[in-house]
Amino acid sequence: MAITIPTATLLFDTRRELKGSGKYPVKLTVYFLGLKRRYKLPYVLTKEEWLKVNSAKLRDEELKDIRMKLDFYIGEKFADALKKIEEPFTFEKFEDAYFEKNTLIKQDTNVYTAYQNYIDHLNNDDKLGNAQIHDSAMKSFIKLKKNLTFNEVTPDFLSLYEKQMLDKGKSVAYISMNLRTLRSIFNMAISQGIVKQDSYPFSTKRNDKNYKVKKGNNTKKALTTDELRILINHKAKTPAQQKALKFWLLSFYANGINMKDICQLQYKNIVGNHIVFQRAKTENSTTSSQPIRLEIIPEIQAIISQYGNRCISPDSFIFNVLQHGISAKKEFDAIKSFTRNINKHMKAISIDLKFEVPLSTYYARHSFSTFLKREGVSIEVISEALGHSSVNTTRNYLDSFNDDTISKTGNLLSSI
Repeated sequence: MAITIPTATLLFDTRRELKGSGKYPVKLTVYFLGLKRRYKLPYVLTKEEWLKVNSAKLRDEELKDIRMKLDFYIGEKFADALKKIEEPFTFEKFEDAYFEKNTLIKQDTNVYTAYQNYIDHLNNDDKLGNAQIHDSAMKSFIKLKKNLTFNEVTPDFLSLYEKQMLDKGKSVAYISMNLRTLRSIFNMAISQGIVKQDSYPFSTKRNDKNYKVKKGNNTKKALTTDELRILINHKAKTPAQQKALKFWLLSFYANGINMKDICQLQYKNIVGNHIVFQRAKTENSTTSSQPIRLEIIPEIQAIISQYGNRCISPDSFIFNVLQHGISAKKEFDAIKSFTRNINKHMKAISIDLKFEVPLSTYYARHSFSTFLKREGVSIEVISEALGHSSVNTTRNYLDSFNDDTISKTGNLLSSI
C-alpha cells in the first residue's frame, strides 16, 4: 500500500565507497505515495562506525554527536520541513524546505523537469536500464517541442507526436514505449498535485475522446522448429560467432533466460542437476516471485564446460563477464556490451543462413516459449518457466510442478 503521509528513514549507502576510503555516505530516504527520493547528509562513516552509531552502548563522544545530529535530521528537521510545505506535498517542495534553499517553493509544471527528476531517482536506485528508457523518451519529445508543460500535453499533441514519429519511420512499438513513459510521468504529476486529474490526456474508457496508446505490432519473434534445427547445427565462421551462437542457444535451452541473468549466474545457483535463480527483473518487484528452476540438460552443461570460469567456488560467476565489487554503472555497461556483441554476430549468422530477420537475444526467449507451446506443453508450465510471477494464473500453479515435469521440458529441448 502506498504511503499517504511522507515518512523518512536513514540509509547507510554501502553501494558507493568514497574513493577507497572505506567510508560510505549516510542518506535520508523520504517515502511518499509509493515513491521515494534519497538525499545526501553531511556524514560519511565506515561500516564499523555505522554499527557503533546504532549501538545502544555507544560511548565514543564524537559518534554520539553524529548520532544526535542524525536523529535531528530524521526527526525535528524533517517534521519542520513538512510544516513549511503547503498541500499538496511534492519532493521538490520538500527539498526546498528541508535544505532551506533561497528559492520560492513552487510547483514546476515543466514535463522535462519531471522527467529528469525521475531519471535521477532511477539512476540513484541503480535502475539504469529504466533510466535509459525514460531518458531516450524525453529526448524524443524534446525534438518535437523544446519546452513542454503538462498543460500542453493534450490528445492533439500526443496524436501529432505519433504522426511525426511514424513519418520518420519509427515503429509503433517504439512510439508506444515512449508514450507510456510520458503517461507514467503525467500520473506522477497528478499524484504530486502538479497537474489536475481533469486535464489527463490519455484514454481511460473505451469511447472517450482522449488519446489511446497503441500496442506494438505483434511481429514474429520466434523461429520455427526447422529454423531452430538449422541454427543448432550451424558451423559458425569465426570463434566469436561460435561463442555468440552458443550463448544464444544457452538462453534458448535455459527457459529463455535473458543475458543479464546469464551474466549474473554464480556457481551457487547450481543445485544438484538444476540451475535455480531469481530473475533480475523481479528482484525489486512488489509482488511475490518464485525463483526459476531448470534442469541442466547436456546442451547447457556443454556450454558451461566450454565457456564457464575455471574457479567454481559458490560466489564465482559462471561466465567471465562481471566482477564482484564493480559499480552498478560498470555492471550495466558490461552486460550491455556483452549483449550487443552477441546480437552483432547473430545478425551475421542470420544473413549466412538467409533467415528473414536478424536474430537477437530476444528471439531466443520467444523461440523457447513458442517451441514448447507447439509441442503441447501447457501454458501454465511455460509461464512458470519464463518466470512470469506477476500473472495471477501463474502464481496459482507455482508449486505444482515437480522434477519430472522439469525433466520432460528439458528432454523436449534436447530432442530438436
